[in-house]
Amino acid sequence: MGKAGPPVLNHVTTLTYTPAGLINTITDAQSHVTTYGYDAHGNRTSVADAMQHQTTFGYDTGDRLTTITYPDQTT
Repeated sequence: MGKAGPPVLNHVTTLTYTPAGLINTITDAQSHVTTYGYDAHGNRTSVADAMQHQTTFGYDTGDRLTTITYPDQTT
């Protein structure tokens, strides 16, 4: 006879996508939502976590990442 394993937990992470197929939001099992923003070229321009701590990303005209600004405003 086998041993009983740990209880199965229903931990679900849900993703939503933009019409372009980029991740728009991620909602974890505790309903914490992380939101992503993009520019017209599909470059990720922002990430905001469930506490609304936002990191922003800047790009040059060649779509190369040039700056990252963290929630504490450091770069």
